[in-house]
Amino acid sequence: GLGLSNLDHTIVGDYTFKQKTLVCGARNLDAKDRNGLSDPYAKIYFGEERRKSSIKKKTLNPLWNENFDFDIPPQLTPKEIIVQVWDWDRFLKNKSIGQNILLLKAVSYTHLRAHETGRNLV
Repeated sequence: GLGLSNLDHTIVGDYTFKQKTLVCGARNLDAKDRNGLSDPYAKIYFGEERRKSSIKKKTLNPLWNENFDFDIPPQLTPKEIIVQVWDWDRFLKNKSIGQNILLLKAVSYTHLRAHETGRNLV
């Protein structure tokens, strides 16, 4: 499954929230390469903002442990974080491995609660 943790946001100035997201890793991903493995990386979407993790070569159990910050105006605060995992290929088109959606519920200006809707989140 995909791993997400440390969901939190803080106010920066009067108009911008900072969403901090840690993408931990994934387990038991589908093999997309001929060698029976994958070269996975994650794309993280929070509203209109997008981030991309590093590529972990030849594994079905990548550990990223990478932090991503998103600056979002409060009037546009998204309700979910989407994490897509892709298999990187040097010469062919990258292949989708899967995705999870993490629904967020704002409880104050300094904290967010998360409700998992995706499978196998750790």
